[in-house]
Amino acid sequence: MAVVIREASDPDIAALAALRWQWHQERHGPLDGIPADFARSFLDWWSRHGSRFRAALVIDGDEVVGMGFVALVDRVPKPGDLERHHGDIQSVYLAPEHRGRGLGSQLVRLLLDLAAAGGCDRTEVHSGRRAVPFYERAGFERTEELLSARGFTRYEVSNYALPGQESRHNLAYWNNRTYLGLGPGAAGHYPATRSPAVLGSGGGEETLTLRRTNPHLHTWLTGEQGEMEDIDAEEYVTDALFMGLRLRAG
Repeated sequence: MAVVIREASDPDIAALAALRWQWHQERHGPLDGIPADFARSFLDWWSRHGSRFRAALVIDGDEVVGMGFVALVDRVPKPGDLERHHGDIQSVYLAPEHRGRGLGSQLVRLLLDLAAAGGCDRTEVHSGRRAVPFYERAGFERTEELLSARGFTRYEVSNYALPGQESRHNLAYWNNRTYLGLGPGAAGHYPATRSPAVLGSGGGEETLTLRRTNPHLHTWLTGEQGEMEDIDAEEYVTDALFMGLRLRAG
């Protein structure tokens, strides 16, 4: 019997829930709980959120062996285009014995068609590294390549900017510079008023900088000053090392 790939409808959701359970068990081993309980919870979730998704499934005979979802995400309107959406492909899965036959690519193509039919002007996917080549074969491009072609550079782990347009706040934070924290709950990093320690000089317990955390609103309004923490040279260097890992330059 031929394999069928089609859009899922409400009567299919229980089968998709069962496949979701199977996938999670494949990745993480035996699961706590009862599959039937998860299926009921999944059906309840779908009844509340399903209008914002489209789902597709792969059927081999009478068995559902693959699935995928695309979220239809609203975007802020602009003049001349009040109903803007983009697609977000999620939870694409194919049972192991059905992989390597091109079924996954057909499934993704159907999800792209469903996104377009739902009014999405673009569709994206947030993939694990192992699946990147699969999505590239389906026509997706990597974020870094798309932005690099337009002059953007990846100056920290998750942010891109045109040269000279990087976030000064972010760079100050990740470079362990001093900054002012204003308002309830805010944290600030300040120069110390005492002589700074120098590594190797035996002054490791002297204060190099100060970190202050303001209290939350209900106590901040009473005038409470918050907590002040002394940062010695050893802690300062440790902070600089770990926060610097956020930066592309290291």
